[in-house]
Amino acid sequence: MFSKEEISPASTELLTQLFRLIEKGTTPEKIAENEYLMRCVMRILIVCREDVAKDTNLVLEHLVKITYEISKNPSNPRFNHYHFEALGALIRFVAPVQPELLEGALHGPFMAILQNDVTGMFSLRDIHASS
Repeated sequence: MFSKEEISPASTELLTQLFRLIEKGTTPEKIAENEYLMRCVMRILIVCREDVAKDTNLVLEHLVKITYEISKNPSNPRFNHYHFEALGALIRFVAPVQPELLEGALHGPFMAILQNDVTGMFSLRDIHASS
């Protein structure tokens, strides 16, 4: 619906406000409550593509924080799906420009998920069952 040229100039403000709304929750369940907000973050990252590189630090800071929180209790598979799609978009479009930054920021949360044997972070069966 919106083009890259329309979204990119406002992406920093949009992402800031979306993350503020997502992180209003004080528990993992409340943070993951509204998958539509995370879906919007994901869509902005996908539409802006490499233009999102200017917001990499902002986006990484929030996505990493959210990853740690939702890994404590992965209660909403749709939210988790959009969250990891947002991470995937960031990796796809920013990694060619800033690979060290992404690797350093994402190593910790991913290792924590693997070491703590967190299950339920992403299950397509759960996503399809709830639709």
